[in-house]
Amino acid sequence: MLVKIITKVAPIPLLLALIIVSIFEISISLKKPGALIYLSIGNFFIIIEALYSYLKQDRVYRLTDSLASLINISLYRSFKLLAYTWIAITCLGYFSQFSLWVVPSNTWWAWILVIICCDGSEYYNHILHHKIPLLWTFHSVHHCSDKYNLTVGVRLSWLSGAYTWIFFIPMVLLGFDPLMIMAGNAIVQGYQFFVHTEYIHKLGIFEKFMNTPSHHRVHHGANPQYLDKNFAPFSILWDKAFGTFEAEVEKVRYGLSDPMNSDNPLYFTFREFYRLVKRIFNTSGISSKIALAWIPTRVKK
Repeated sequence: MLVKIITKVAPIPLLLALIIVSIFEISISLKKPGALIYLSIGNFFIIIEALYSYLKQDRVYRLTDSLASLINISLYRSFKLLAYTWIAITCLGYFSQFSLWVVPSNTWWAWILVIICCDGSEYYNHILHHKIPLLWTFHSVHHCSDKYNLTVGVRLSWLSGAYTWIFFIPMVLLGFDPLMIMAGNAIVQGYQFFVHTEYIHKLGIFEKFMNTPSHHRVHHGANPQYLDKNFAPFSILWDKAFGTFEAEVEKVRYGLSDPMNSDNPLYFTFREFYRLVKRIFNTSGISSKIALAWIPTRVKK
């Protein structure tokens, strides 16, 4: 009986949580109108999808899973707005003095180029987060849900934003302005948010060159043939070019091969990190300890 009641009223606490998260983020973002608009758009579409799911009664959303994602992204966005963005711009600004030349930010072709470069950088960054054990401890947060909806699109480790700017150093050295890189990456990441849905199936000709909901569902699959596939955030051509593409054929089973079985944000944020640290402590030799954390391998997703 209790489960039925919770299922019936699930949208109510979910919407209340979204309102609370939005108010919290607004209080942090008041001096950054661009960030405020960016966050509000995401929350708006989550509300629309959650209501649609409720009307269809299709169980695309689970209350505790979605609330966990919202708590997690609230922490991530707070750290990002308060510290991570400043760290990224400051550090990338330092490296900009070593750039080989300057890419003009007032030309249309430069903006197309920066989006392509951000897309390629995120593709490589994404692969490393699946292959390097230490990075996987952070990225596993995004893959641990057994659901697939827009709240999963914002389920990110609130620790990862402290270092991801490192992957943009090559772009700075090539002459891109740090602020331009941040804007280009926001476009790429913003697009990727919308592919986390089950309500869009195939998109015809766009399936050939864009990362679509169908392609990204594969990436979130725990099915053996779907593991470590479809890393690209914006254009699927990266995966097709480098042999990491897999089309969606079999029904996707979402989550990890070793399920979290928990909607506790603290648990799924630190489980993989705890396991890695435990293995490191139980391994003798400095070189072996370093290898456990940093040598690329096929991480058990």
